[in-house]
Amino acid sequence: MRLALSSGTGTCTMTPSRHTIEKLSGTATAALLLWPSMARCSSLLIAFSRGSICGITFTFTNRCGDTVWPGLLSGSGTPPLETTGFALAPGQLRSLYAPQGWSGRFWGRSGCTFDASGKGSCATGDCGSGEVECRGAGASPPATLVEFTLDDDGGKDFYDDSVCHWVQGEVGSLNDARYLENILLLLTGRQLDTATEIAASRGDVRLAILLSQAGGSMSNRSDLAQTLDQWKMNGIDFDYIEEDWLKAAFLDLPIDWKRYLGLIMWYQLSPDTPLDIIIRSYDQLLGEGKVPYPVPVYIDEGPLDEAPQWSSGDHFDISFYLMLLHANKDEKFGLLKTMFSAFSSSFDPLDYHFIWHQRSILEAVGAFSSNDLHLLDLSFVYQLLCLGRCHWAIYVILHMPYLDDAPYIHEKLIREVLSQYCESWSRDDAQRQYIVELGIPEEWMHEALALYHEYYGDKQGALENLIQCGNRKKAHTIFVTSVAHSMFLSSNHQEVWRITSALENHKYEIADWDLGVGIYIDFYVLKNSMQERNAMDDSGSLEEMSESCRSFFGRLNKSLLVWGSKLHVESSSSAPFGILKHSCLGLYLEYSLTGLADSVVFDRACYSKMAEELCALLVDTPSETLNLPMGCLLTMLNAPVPDESRSSYLQDALSVFTEILCSDP
Repeated sequence: MRLALSSGTGTCTMTPSRHTIEKLSGTATAALLLWPSMARCSSLLIAFSRGSICGITFTFTNRCGDTVWPGLLSGSGTPPLETTGFALAPGQLRSLYAPQGWSGRFWGRSGCTFDASGKGSCATGDCGSGEVECRGAGASPPATLVEFTLDDDGGKDFYDDSVCHWVQGEVGSLNDARYLENILLLLTGRQLDTATEIAASRGDVRLAILLSQAGGSMSNRSDLAQTLDQWKMNGIDFDYIEEDWLKAAFLDLPIDWKRYLGLIMWYQLSPDTPLDIIIRSYDQLLGEGKVPYPVPVYIDEGPLDEAPQWSSGDHFDISFYLMLLHANKDEKFGLLKTMFSAFSSSFDPLDYHFIWHQRSILEAVGAFSSNDLHLLDLSFVYQLLCLGRCHWAIYVILHMPYLDDAPYIHEKLIREVLSQYCESWSRDDAQRQYIVELGIPEEWMHEALALYHEYYGDKQGALENLIQCGNRKKAHTIFVTSVAHSMFLSSNHQEVWRITSALENHKYEIADWDLGVGIYIDFYVLKNSMQERNAMDDSGSLEEMSESCRSFFGRLNKSLLVWGSKLHVESSSSAPFGILKHSCLGLYLEYSLTGLADSVVFDRACYSKMAEELCALLVDTPSETLNLPMGCLLTMLNAPVPDESRSSYLQDALSVFTEILCSDP
């Protein structure tokens, strides 16, 4: 079990998690969140667990940005703990062991100043000892305390938060002339003894007697009520009760709804009234307009300089809805959507972080079950996305309940988040790693990255991610139309081979493979084969190589027809200057003059370079007869090469033909 303990003059935000409610000694216990009511922070997280049957270990964790000084006070007749006060730096924790039967209280101190000898004081929650150790002294008001009683009432453990110091602080701010307000404030803190003493000290013996019986058995209350009724019926009430006393019921004293609930629970209803009946009674009185409205805590207790306007038709405080949920038992709770509105816990209509965690805790402990709160989930997702926390947004989506009407809603939302906010999560290694740890398929991430890179014109980055996400058809198209020619003309053959090899294993899934990536693979295979045969001076393979080249040149020409309409149109300035200077026999100038797109120029140049290299290998291949070189020259004339190269081949063919004529008998 965990609870937040707050004290001092400010707030420290603590977000509950799914581990907020745990088992203690076999009994399920609820989380308690105490909100400070002033401007500065001194908040602690206290966890306690039973280590053995002989005691309990308390763990204090500082969740604030500044150092806090927890104070401890053991109850009378119980053994003291190992310390009565200590310092906790931000994020630091300390554990204390409490033996069986121990009782006492904890509180937080802030704004403390201690010298080297340990002497000093604190701005809030000071215990007056002048040291870090409180040494049996309690907290000075105002302070919020949490009190524990271990192994009481049949082995059960109890805790409660005490507001008596807050009440004493408010009472101390009133002068003696307003003692009726003092008494009323003390009653709201259930400090009957002090209230009775004040009434007696003022000489109001009858009022002191009435106060001493408040909260007693119902029979005593009935007798007192009959006595008061008799006084009123006989017109002698003002003989015993001064008129000013009655004004206590009409004091212009603001009492928050929590204190008013305490007045009803302690002084109006029977002491053994079940909690659900108490809550229902307050809700009924609320409907009749007889009790204060459960104003949200951020309005009721600040610390806003200018609290937002609130009217009776607005949302109530989240704690009131929680009480209604508890009192609802097994009946259907119709206020879930109202309860989980941002206004129940925050003045910001777009702040859903607390309310979402609250909902998660309640569902985890089985307080309710609902598949109709997707607006809350999506609102929190959007809030996290606006803060750049894409990984946490995906975490929230994964925790959305399953919907029969939309079984794939989780996948669609996650893919949409990955795509739309790719720039955010892709640049943060921690976010990216956490998304992977959440079990999100890496293919989805690469799919989003491919879309992102393609949008910004990074075709090679898009290609790499398309291969990783398994979209090989689109990867094939981008490679052929936008990437391959620049790599090839830059002589980056190793990279071309790596990409084409990655796609080759799935070539049967890709249309026009032989006219796309297959051309690059076959070029390297054919080129290596011809180089090896030339190195071995294999003259008998010339005809076979010529036929292979003729078939390959035909595929090049067909590929230009197929991909010409799909080639990506890019600015000529995007081409590397080295490529523009590359010797492709003036092909760039030739095709630029025809007005074709630059990317088409690059693709034709790429194929021309392939053809030229293969033609050069054919020319270098030895031949035993002149007929074979003539056939090779005819093959070369059909290659997709520039006109000047083709003219050179024609001259070679003419020379060979002339030689044949001259050698013919």
